[in-house]
Parts: sequence; structure tokens; C-alpha cells
Amino acid sequence: MVTREDALLTSTSSLPIMKRGTATPRQQQVIWVHFFNPVLELVEIVPSLLTAAQAQACAEQFVTGVLGKKVIRAQDRARFVVNAPLVPYLLSAIRMLESGHASAEDIDTLGPRP
Repeated sequence: MVTREDALLTSTSSLPIMKRGTATPRQQQVIWVHFFNPVLELVEIVPSLLTAAQAQACAEQFVTGVLGKKVIRAQDRARFVVNAPLVPYLLSAIRMLESGHASAEDIDTLGPRP
């Protein structure tokens, strides 16, 4: 149970932030901080319409100042910014494999390398 009044509350990327915020009386402190593979320097920060500017600034300061990561600001929508174009890309790769246009090994060589 979160008892600190100044705590930021976060949720999974598969659920709208606004919807998750309805589970608390502190909707102004609900924000999503979406981390990726540890090698990537990007982190998405996703507020709801009710997230306070102070909560957004606190999350951004933590991500940039403490973690040294780059912030992408996203709106509260499915898959946010980074994962939205990823899904069609992955589906296209699956279709190429299924149709015999490329091997799994060839497709795998296209992905990012740490």
C-alpha cells in the first residue's frame, strides 16, 4: 500500500493512465514512466489529463537527473509513442517469414544491437 502523500503512482502501458487514476483519490499524481531495454537511453513519460504539472516535472527530473536518460513525452494512448510503430513493424516481419520472403535469421539481423 502506498502511504506517502507525495508518491507518484504508475501503471502498465496496456491500460490507459486516466482509467488507472480513477482507482485513487490522488489522480493528479498518476503518471506512467515507461522504461525500455536498459541499453536504450529513452524513457517515455505519460501523464493523464489530470496529472499535475508538478508530478510531471518530478518524474522528468528523476528520469533525466538521476537516471541520465532522455525523455519522450507521450499522450495517454495505447502503446504510447515508441511502441506504436513497433507493432506494425513486427507484424510485417511475421508476414514476410510466413510468406517465405525472408528467413527468421535474415529478419533478426534487422533489429537493434546493444
